[in-house]
Amino acid sequence: MRMPFFNYWKEHFGIKVVLKFAFFICVIILSFTAFLIFSQNKILTENLLKNGKLLAAILADNSRIGVFSENPEMLSDPAGGIFHRIGVLGVSVFNLEGELLKKLEKPGTRTEEEQVKAGVKRKTQVFERLRNTKSGFYLEDDNRFEFWSPVFAGSGSSEEELLILQGSSFQEDKQTIGFVKVVLDKKILDEQQTRLFYRSMTLGLVFLLIGSGATCFVVKEITKPLNRLT
Repeated sequence: MRMPFFNYWKEHFGIKVVLKFAFFICVIILSFTAFLIFSQNKILTENLLKNGKLLAAILADNSRIGVFSENPEMLSDPAGGIFHRIGVLGVSVFNLEGELLKKLEKPGTRTEEEQVKAGVKRKTQVFERLRNTKSGFYLEDDNRFEFWSPVFAGSGSSEEELLILQGSSFQEDKQTIGFVKVVLDKKILDEQQTRLFYRSMTLGLVFLLIGSGATCFVVKEITKPLNRLT
């Protein structure tokens, strides 16, 4: 026994056209949405990494005197200024031997077990890499980014200069006196990606409804004379 709906669909040309056009629109919208999400995710990630590198470079530049004198009090303002930025989970400043001079961390960022798991070995490798390359870099975990930067003795620079000089050969001539670490929360990136996904799907649904409605109207105008003739 055939279903009435399928019989109705089979016998009406307009329904066929509308459904096929709606399917075609869905394919286009899904393809466009996937491309948009992929490209925007890449841009959002690049912006977050750029921001993290800049924050680490600013902290390193502003901490020079405090690191040189190994005075935790002089590191309070530079570390606090970065720590209160949106998305920053923690800030740490070390001397050249890797001894912690200043640390600010939001409650619940990491348990004691996780900190031990990270281990001294990893920090030793990070410090050795910073001494050798004299340029900042970042490490990525499941839920956070760690941005490391060496602290150089010398005059300060503007934010634009700090970002340009990251990893440049000009820094090889500078003397390293310490290291800084800035930890950024990945939730910011996840939240931006989620908002982008829902915004894209909502926009796609609106186009689908508009396109389907316009197709129904056009098909109805085309088939009306044929129905009268039939």
